[in-house]
Amino acid sequence: MNVASKVQNAISKTVEDLGYELVEVTYGYKDKAWQLTAFIDKPEGISLSDCEKVHYAIDEILDELDPTEGTPYNLNVSSSGLDRPILSDKDYIRNMNKEVEVNLKNPIGKKTVLEAVLIAYNDSSVTVRELKTNKEYVLDRDNIRLMTLLIKF
Repeated sequence: MNVASKVQNAISKTVEDLGYELVEVTYGYKDKAWQLTAFIDKPEGISLSDCEKVHYAIDEILDELDPTEGTPYNLNVSSSGLDRPILSDKDYIRNMNKEVEVNLKNPIGKKTVLEAVLIAYNDSSVTVRELKTNKEYVLDRDNIRLMTLLIKF
């Protein structure tokens, strides 16, 4: 089991007990150091104090677990951000009936990008209603390169 998976398994209950969703844990070499990052979310959004609260709650767990087997790392707790990919069932549930941008691997007609409302999903497909045309599309999940919340400026 890799470092990120070990950490995710070890801290998920603690993070959830604090009232947050543990979206993802990553571990990699960046900025001349190993970085272990826990991405969290909650419906109202994430503040700096939320990140601090989770950091302090998981720090002792990680010291005991020693997921990197003695290799030094920086522990970061961060918001997952507005532009994070919609991948898991939790992501789909949280973003149901919201406007999304869908980038396709293979075009449908001539479209490779859809701006739409997420209206349904299952294990193999996602249903969206295009904003401009109100047309519904059932998309094969394997054909979705990237789906994010639609950010309007």
